Amino acid sequence: MLTRSERIERLRKAIIENEPVVSIERATLVTEAYQEFEADPILIKRAKVLDKLLRNMTIFINDGDLLVGNQGESLRCPPVYPENLVGWMDDEEEMARMEVRSVNPLKIPQQIRPQLKELAQYWKGKTLVDKVYAVFPDDILKARKSSLFSVSLEKNAVGHCVLDYEKLLQKGYHGLKEEIQNKLDKMDLTDPKELAKVEFLEAARIVCDAGIAFAERYAGLALELAEKEADQERKRELEKISAMCRKVPANPAGSFYEAVQSVYLAHIINVIETNAYSMSFGRFDQYMYPYYKKDIEEGKITVQEVQEIINCFWCKTNEIMHVDDSEMVYFHGGHPFGQHLTVGGMTRDGRDATNELSYMCLDAHEIVELYQPDFSVRLHKGSSYKFKERTAEVIRLGLGLPQIFNDEIVIESLMNDGLPLEEARDYTPTGCVEYSTPQCWVRSPGGWFNVPKVIEAVLHQGKCALTDRQISLNTKPVEEIESFEEFMELFKKHFRHAVRLHVIWSNLIDNVHAKVMPQPSVSILTDDCIKKGKDVSQGGARYNFTSPLMVGIATAVDSLSIIKKKVFEERTFSLRELVEALDSNFKGAEVLRARLLNYPYRYGNDYDEVDDMAREISVLFCDEFAKYRISRENGKFRAGFWSVTANFNLGLGTAASADGRKAKEELSDSITPNSGKDVNGLTASLKSAAKLDQRRASCGTVLNRHITPTELQGADKIRRFVDMVDTYFELGGTNLGFNVVSAETLKKAQQNPEDYSGLMVKVAGYAAFFVELGKPCQDALIARTEHGLS
Repeated sequence: MLTRSERIERLRKAIIENEPVVSIERATLVTEAYQEFEADPILIKRAKVLDKLLRNMTIFINDGDLLVGNQGESLRCPPVYPENLVGWMDDEEEMARMEVRSVNPLKIPQQIRPQLKELAQYWKGKTLVDKVYAVFPDDILKARKSSLFSVSLEKNAVGHCVLDYEKLLQKGYHGLKEEIQNKLDKMDLTDPKELAKVEFLEAARIVCDAGIAFAERYAGLALELAEKEADQERKRELEKISAMCRKVPANPAGSFYEAVQSVYLAHIINVIETNAYSMSFGRFDQYMYPYYKKDIEEGKITVQEVQEIINCFWCKTNEIMHVDDSEMVYFHGGHPFGQHLTVGGMTRDGRDATNELSYMCLDAHEIVELYQPDFSVRLHKGSSYKFKERTAEVIRLGLGLPQIFNDEIVIESLMNDGLPLEEARDYTPTGCVEYSTPQCWVRSPGGWFNVPKVIEAVLHQGKCALTDRQISLNTKPVEEIESFEEFMELFKKHFRHAVRLHVIWSNLIDNVHAKVMPQPSVSILTDDCIKKGKDVSQGGARYNFTSPLMVGIATAVDSLSIIKKKVFEERTFSLRELVEALDSNFKGAEVLRARLLNYPYRYGNDYDEVDDMAREISVLFCDEFAKYRISRENGKFRAGFWSVTANFNLGLGTAASADGRKAKEELSDSITPNSGKDVNGLTASLKSAAKLDQRRASCGTVLNRHITPTELQGADKIRRFVDMVDTYFELGGTNLGFNVVSAETLKKAQQNPEDYSGLMVKVAGYAAFFVELGKPCQDALIARTEHGLS
């Protein structure tokens, strides 16, 4: 077991013990800036808003930290983004609920509440969510409010991207400014197409200057603290931080330490600009390696010093948080931020990319034991057993991370999306699992699509069973459905209609983002925005994607399997009897529900007939969205099979289902089998998931498995674990994540949270502190089937 230094122990403890408190400072500065720059075009306005924030917000340096950059006024102090939404800000009851809710509670100091209410008055009717909902037609609103699909960045800026940090390290903001100026100098402003690019390029230049000024502020603060510091070692550290921030990210990085600081400051600037989730670090071990190698070879740094810098970097990522309202919190249980960092994989020319930093990042995760960054390992057929073994050893610690990705299938799926082989090999997961490169703008989530709700529409002639709204086509009553084949044809008819509504909804949201929520700080580090003179929200990236996500596949398939067998083959009960039981939420139909719950032929047990149905629905999902185009130029819809915790939110809007699930309970998680129903063992569950064509899900898949801790004890079991992962990947799987903790431990943590404040679990495509999850999510984790390796 690796040990952490006194410095890392102190930084980690501060994060765990710090109660999240909402900050009003950003909201005040942003409101002032929007009023001050009201006449400016939107891109210039957004750049000037960021400039005002970076020059005026509170900055601080943590005691003992080797890196600087903060989002709020203190640790775990999420700022408010009033330009996105303000609904909760003038609602005293909602603020009170936010403080005591079981999921992601946030303290909102009484002294700032009057100010929040005052700011809300200015922003009402002007926010992103206001403008999005103003463009929705009635049929879209009915479907959205009835949970046929849910949350597609209506309240958040777009994140889920990886930026070109290699370019930042080589050029710095001064170099980016030079590139921007060269572009401006060569433009023919008599050409209307060229003239249209000026606004973006001017905004990009403002952002570069703002970033340089931000770093200078930290340089001044570090020097001020150094002058007051009595401890000579800490004094030297602060002086070094000061000198470093005067150099980067304004200029190219010249050392490993400078490179890490440059990336983190650029990252925090992107976070401050918008409330986007999942601004990711990408292939840290690749773009940092040249600086590490040079410093080590020249004797400028020791391996131990490098490890301490990486450990501090790991801690820094856990300081960042969001303010989520009562709807959004169901999608982000456990305060995830999706700052994905990946190691391993292939180089652009197909060689094994694993290096010393790959192992040091694994070591950092073991040492720091926190839930950010969202950490993953890329494996391929050329990965060494040593690297796989070390990955398994870190997974064995029960930290919920790293996740594991299969290079061969992911690279193939990205090439199918139009990326050349060399760029596809350079992919990184972002956020949870969505695959991207610095050339891509991946608008994800592109909305969570509720598959069980489509079955509900079939059973109720296109109506929502909970609200009686007409959300789909008015088709025949269940008494007139004569065969399962006819049932499936109706299912596909409703499915296609739901996809059509989803596409319209999603493109309308994209259009609003382009008009009101451009992101120039992200754009300057996304290829080819400067070249095109376009913001990412307007199609500036080389590749543009919007990613709808399939939710509840196991709930849907288990329900369809039961309907096929019990209604149409065995005729145990009729469709009408089933509908009546579902509509009553099984009140008076307990015997029927018991039959449904005990039905054995379910997804996750390697039954071809059931698993083939899952494959058919997943292919239908991909095929239908592939028929449509997105609003950004040369863009496409690309599918993902993962839910984060959207299965809880969508479950709240879904009536009882034929698999025995009660109304408003959670739907199944990603492509994971229903909890407790995958009874034929771990291998059978992996084989079921591998039957889905995961190549088609180029926005990623999530398969969560729960292994008891004893199953990874000893070298022999580690080898069996590695063999299991290799086999799943050979069968076509793309992603695996593991909880290595007993249900008994989770139950104890639920009952005595104060004794388990540092307990981490894998929730979906991310990890979180177990005690910061709501009880429904905790219960779902406890209910997951515990598997052995045999």
